[in-house]
Amino acid sequence: MSARPIHNLLQLLGLIERGDFAHACNEHLTKSLQTLSDQPKGEGKATITITLEIVSKKGLTNVTPKIASKLPEGQSFGSTPFWIVEDGLSTQHPNQLDMLEPREVRPARSEPATDRA
Repeated sequence: MSARPIHNLLQLLGLIERGDFAHACNEHLTKSLQTLSDQPKGEGKATITITLEIVSKKGLTNVTPKIASKLPEGQSFGSTPFWIVEDGLSTQHPNQLDMLEPREVRPARSEPATDRA
C-alpha cells in the first residue's frame, strides 16, 4: 500500500479533526451571512480568518487550525453632518439660509400701476 500525499488545501481542511474543523468553518460562514443579511440598509462587512500552523519535527508534521470571525456590529447609526459655527455645532451651512427657520416677511414693492389694454 502506497502513501497518498495531500496536495489540495480543501482536502486537507476536510481531514483536520476528522471534518470537525471544516464543519466549524461552515458555521462561521453561515453566521456571517446571516448577520450580513440582517444589517440595516443592507450593508456590512464580515471577515473570516483561517490560520493553519504547520510544524514539522523529525519527519512528523502537525497541522493546528484556528478560525476567527469578525462580524459587523449590531445596528449602527448613520452620520449626521454638522458645521462648527460660533464654537458650537449647527445643522445650517454657514453660507446658506436655513429654509426651515421662519424669516421676516418684507412688504412687496409697490410699482406704479400701468394700464394695459
